[in-house]
Amino acid sequence: MRQHVEQLAAGLPGARLFVLAAAPDVPLLTDLLRLAHALDLAAVLTYCDHRLDAGDPLKIQGEQWDVRVLARDAQVGAVPPGYGSVEAAVGRCVEHLDSHLLAAVPREPDQPVVTAFDRTGCRLWLTDDGLQPLAQAATLDAAVSALRL
Repeated sequence: MRQHVEQLAAGLPGARLFVLAAAPDVPLLTDLLRLAHALDLAAVLTYCDHRLDAGDPLKIQGEQWDVRVLARDAQVGAVPPGYGSVEAAVGRCVEHLDSHLLAAVPREPDQPVVTAFDRTGCRLWLTDDGLQPLAQAATLDAAVSALRL
C-alpha cells in the first residue's frame, strides 16, 4: 500500500493521506460461533491470504475474510471472501443474520423467527398470528443468552 501511495503522490508537493483505522463495533467471532453452535447451525469462515501480492497495485492486497451461517447439513461451496478484516466479515454476517437464520434454521410451517438489529440493540420475535417477542437485549450475545438455549 505504501509503495502504491508513493507512486501516486510522486511529484505532488504537500500530498497527504489520512487513514482512520477503527475497529467496527461488532460481536466477537467467538460469540457468533457460540450462537451458531447453540442453534445447531454451521458457521463457515473463509480466509484468503494475498500478502504475497504486496507491491503490485493490480492485485488484491492483504487478507480477505467472509463469515456465513448455514444449516448444519447445507452444502458448503467456495465463496470468494470480500472483507478486509474478520471484524468486517462478522459485522456483515450479523447485519444479515435475520436472513441467514430464516434460510438456515429448520422451522415449523408458519412460524418463522424474525430478527432485528438497530441502535437500540437486538430483538427476536416468533411469528405466530402476529409477532410474539422472544428476546430483546442490547447485544446479540445478551439476546441469545436471554433465550437460554
